[in-house]
Amino acid sequence: MAGHQAPLYAAAQPYSASVTSAPVQMAAMPVHMQHIENLESIPGVVVKETSSVVDAVMESIGGAYEAANKYHIKAMPGDKRPATVHGESGSWLPTSAEIDNLPQVFYVEEDSSCCLRATLAYCGSLNLRALKLNYYQGTSKNITVNRPCKLGACCCCPLEMRIMNQGQLVGMVQEDCDSCLGCCWEQCCLCTCTHKVMVGSSRASMVHKYSLKNSTCCCGRVNNCFGATCCKPNFFIDVVEPDGKLASVIQKTYGGDKGFGACCRCTFDFSNYILPFPPKATHWDRVALLTGLLSIEYPYGVPGYGQPPPPGFGQPQPYAQQPYAQPQQPYAQPQQPYAQPQQPYAQPYNGAMTQAPVQMAVMPMHMPHIENLESIPGVVVKETSSVVDAVMESIGGAYEAANKYHIKAMPGDKRPATVHGESGSWLPTGAEIDNLPQVFYVEEDSSCCLRAMLAYCGSLNLRALKLNYYQGTSRNITVDRPCKLGACCCCPLEMRIMNQGQLVGMVQEDCDSCCGCCWEQCCLCTSTQKVMVLQAQLFHRRGGAGRQVASVIQKTFGGGKGCAACFRGTFDFSNYILPFPPKATHWDRIALLTGLLSIEYAYHSRKGADNDCDCDCDCNCS
Repeated sequence: MAGHQAPLYAAAQPYSASVTSAPVQMAAMPVHMQHIENLESIPGVVVKETSSVVDAVMESIGGAYEAANKYHIKAMPGDKRPATVHGESGSWLPTSAEIDNLPQVFYVEEDSSCCLRATLAYCGSLNLRALKLNYYQGTSKNITVNRPCKLGACCCCPLEMRIMNQGQLVGMVQEDCDSCLGCCWEQCCLCTCTHKVMVGSSRASMVHKYSLKNSTCCCGRVNNCFGATCCKPNFFIDVVEPDGKLASVIQKTYGGDKGFGACCRCTFDFSNYILPFPPKATHWDRVALLTGLLSIEYPYGVPGYGQPPPPGFGQPQPYAQQPYAQPQQPYAQPQQPYAQPQQPYAQPYNGAMTQAPVQMAVMPMHMPHIENLESIPGVVVKETSSVVDAVMESIGGAYEAANKYHIKAMPGDKRPATVHGESGSWLPTGAEIDNLPQVFYVEEDSSCCLRAMLAYCGSLNLRALKLNYYQGTSRNITVDRPCKLGACCCCPLEMRIMNQGQLVGMVQEDCDSCCGCCWEQCCLCTSTQKVMVLQAQLFHRRGGAGRQVASVIQKTFGGGKGCAACFRGTFDFSNYILPFPPKATHWDRIALLTGLLSIEYAYHSRKGADNDCDCDCDCNCS
């Protein structure tokens, strides 16, 4: 490996025209302008990660935490020439003060779950976290970048970032995994990773523009050992074209400062980068290159403690000198999607819940789905069995498939139980549930890699996810569940209910009294979830004299006595009967159903601890 200073790329070096000849003058740009709209008007950018005292302290004491990252993207002056090899004379090594005084291009802020960061930091997988990057220009935020949780190209699950402009896909950065064998050789033997920078309006139409080659050892174009430290001030990442030509060189710097500040930033990985743009790159090429730099920064430059988009996306618009267009109008309010029932709601129970059952409204048994939940007395929830889950749990494997639930209409002539051993109560078999009319089909949308990592750590029940409520082919209702640690950590679990993008309700673990919450969960083996609709609390925390039971949810082993019911009980594939309170509106009932799923995920899903209480106390633990 002699002569590391010679380029590996035998082809012509187009970048040399911009770094070894007279410097390219940037367009007229006042030093104190608010921000720069068009990246084609500047020769490059300087990226400075914001220092975080909390991160430094937590890393020093080995704490499992990291704050969300923030980056200042500044315009690179046209009269400066960044280095392309180590020891290059006359190259620019900016100080922190110089960077701060440069014109602003973007302010990039990470949006990710605090609890997810803490959990993955504890497991040593923080670099793989799912997140969103918001690119701010002044007060506008048209560009966002979505990064799902992926394990990496060596696991045939390449890291990726998707670039969105006002909700439209315009580009993508993905770890190079075209050849699995070549990728493993590069990463494991040459200490080099490659990310592809692509521009296009869909995955099928992506055009490969550049590749970023990040060599952390001595096997690249230059020797990067101990780069960007006080021993060697620069670390180089090569920007190459698809044909192998060197188009530009990204420079990670230790900083021109020689004092304690630069040493601290280096020690705790608060990075500075200089990214000169290739001369031929368009505005969106440059945005994608900047995203590619952040794509490398997250897995390799920070501490380490899906389906394709729908067709019809337009091509990215040519970038003009005027500011970004205003975002589209927000979602309109739903146009009365749920008609009022034709008959008054039948009351299935009185206050004591012992009255003879009341017939439900006329409802064909084979209708595709039911639009209005006020027309039915309740629902039956059946989780879909997964053989993969059962096998993985049997062998102790760290995996769980995404959950799926069939929500069926409860017949009006059936009376579910409210206490153990109640005579005449309904205990449906699997076949009975399958033959009931469909209300919703609920499907979990979450990262496979995140489920695997959290299952390995025993924290699968806390995973972030989205639930899609399907009615036929429509999907107006979605539920977002962020990663939270729980009420005992003063970080209560919650689910947010959205209808066509508008918040309509919420389910949250009761944390009004931290002492009372800990007493309930630790001593009484009881958890309470609050169901709220449009900021008006529907059900308060149970407890105290004079409480009223509005309804009782029944989790059943199943009326079947064979192997199938035993199989479902063993592997926690749950059946629930949820009778609705008579006064509950349609959205109250949606929120109650979501509350049931909130409890199911936290306490009754496969990877949780044993939820059955064997104590002799009268605490209604079951």
